[in-house]
Amino acid sequence: MEALNEISVDLAEFKSACGWVSKSRKDLAQETFLVFEDDGFTVVTPQAITKVKSSGRWVTPVAIPAQYFKAWVNGLPKTQEITLLYFNDWLQVGKLRVRARPVAMLARLFSDGSTKPA
Repeated sequence: MEALNEISVDLAEFKSACGWVSKSRKDLAQETFLVFEDDGFTVVTPQAITKVKSSGRWVTPVAIPAQYFKAWVNGLPKTQEITLLYFNDWLQVGKLRVRARPVAMLARLFSDGSTKPA
């Protein structure tokens, strides 16, 4: 049985997408979102929105503290492709896990109700 949130991505492309995060300590509360829209898997950081080529299924949008997530992603094993799995408030790649929370209304990120900047 296929998990609701299990998706494979190119590690280099994923790292690049997750890297758009401010290094300022005042931005510690900012989050990165992982969501699957009609046109594909999307990484929404505080600084950019990036589509990432993927295969699999991603049903539940999730949020992770941006600076912490960037560091976690940079520590992933050096492989060409990784498989992200989200369940029970954990985002996992192999044995490495990070806390993540489901987000019900991702469209509220931007004033026009989309996940695309105005």
